[in-house]
Amino acid sequence: DETTWKQRVDKVKVQKNELVEEVKVQKNELIEDAKIKSKTLIKAAKVQKNELIEDAKIKSKTLIKAAKVQKNELVEKAKIQKKELVEKAKIQKKELVEKAREKSNELKESFLKNIKKFKVYSPDTDTYALNIDK
Repeated sequence: DETTWKQRVDKVKVQKNELVEEVKVQKNELIEDAKIKSKTLIKAAKVQKNELIEDAKIKSKTLIKAAKVQKNELVEKAKIQKKELVEKAKIQKKELVEKAREKSNELKESFLKNIKKFKVYSPDTDTYALNIDK
């Protein structure tokens, strides 16, 4: 009976060792599968990351081009408005200069008319003087 018991224990030990070996093999297979899947996922993530970076670069370049076009359009509009304002200012300046000239001439003529009324000739000094009494 004792040998049977020992045989049973040995048999169980052998079965245990076989199961342990089988579990080790399965564990190693699972580890290898996990490594392969991890590498595959990492490669896919890198590819996706690169695609996203390329898309971002393209969108960035597109936005930069659009901004440059818009800036150039605004600069052109500003130049046109500046030219228009300068033209208007020149016209207004000419008008004001002309009005000032006319007013100056009017004042000059008026002054000369008024001064002629009050001129008095002094034969002693052979000069004209203003008559303060008038």
